[in-house]
Amino acid sequence: MAEMNRRGMNRRIEAFFDGLAPTWDEEIASRFADRLNAMVDALPISPGQTVLDVGAGTGILAGVLASRVAPNGRVIAVDLSRAMLRDGKTRRPDPRIAWIQADVLDAPLARHAFDWVICYSVFPHFLDQQHAVTELAGLLKPAGSLAVLHTQSREAINAHHETVGGIVGGHTLPDDFNMARLFHNANLRLLRLENSPTAYLALAASNFGDTILK
Repeated sequence: MAEMNRRGMNRRIEAFFDGLAPTWDEEIASRFADRLNAMVDALPISPGQTVLDVGAGTGILAGVLASRVAPNGRVIAVDLSRAMLRDGKTRRPDPRIAWIQADVLDAPLARHAFDWVICYSVFPHFLDQQHAVTELAGLLKPAGSLAVLHTQSREAINAHHETVGGIVGGHTLPDDFNMARLFHNANLRLLRLENSPTAYLALAASNFGDTILK
């Protein structure tokens, strides 16, 4: 029953974001591009690494990541919305980016294959957040890191989803205690948990390796 509910929810979320795709970059993504670049700059993403962009949308983060992992790194951009990915491929035709239309929790991704798994502006949309964190943790290399990013505060994100309502109504970022618990239960070590008017960052690492922050 839970699996059926998730698949049904995913179809509705896909349709919702398909409808937003034509204006996403101009009306939404471009407003926060400078903040996103600054947040990525603060993460120790290195050339040659493999990064999973969860809920990639039109690839605004994937484009930033591709330049960070150049020349021989790789970005895997996964999203439910076919329309978002289609626009992403057109706007950001970078050979370092591979585009996959799927639920990341069902996608054909190799376990323990990624240096980074990054959820940018997508984490609230997971129906079962503990399951999502546990599955994403399983995709990390022994020294890999999982990051949840937003270019607004937790309060702003949660309020926005309540205002929009519909399929994303009630989709929220958890409070600090519960976010930390999600990581702990997935055998991840919490490194940073920050919430400010212009940024939200929850960063954790595999317990099998160390991440050094800039």
